[in-house]
Amino acid sequence: MGDVYKRRERGVQSVQGGIRTMRSAEEEKWGVELDTEHMVWPWLVEYAAYMLTRAEVGADGKTAYERSRGKVAKLAGVEFGEGVMWKRRREGGRKKRKEERRDEEKKRREEKEKEEKSQKNSRFQRQ
Repeated sequence: MGDVYKRRERGVQSVQGGIRTMRSAEEEKWGVELDTEHMVWPWLVEYAAYMLTRAEVGADGKTAYERSRGKVAKLAGVEFGEGVMWKRRREGGRKKRKEERRDEEKKRREEKEKEEKSQKNSRFQRQ
């Protein structure tokens, strides 16, 4: 049992270290002191844990994320609190756009076939 507690305490210490590091970086970057009631704390703590599971490599050469999911984590590569420009996806994302394109393509083909059929019929009627 003692080994389990040591590992848990080590995990807590790692998260606390990440929190301290991020706090220090934010205070230096923005030139402010983060008091205990500041609204950034919940995000900072969550991000510290997020980074710990995805970036800290254990003795086996894997991160916690790799051990639990079986694949390498994808990291955005941005510092906590950094401004990021982004564009909101259309509702439904890529799959919906693909379906919309396929439907438009089908509609165009049907219209073209209808037009060709009507032209063919008009030629036969003239003769």
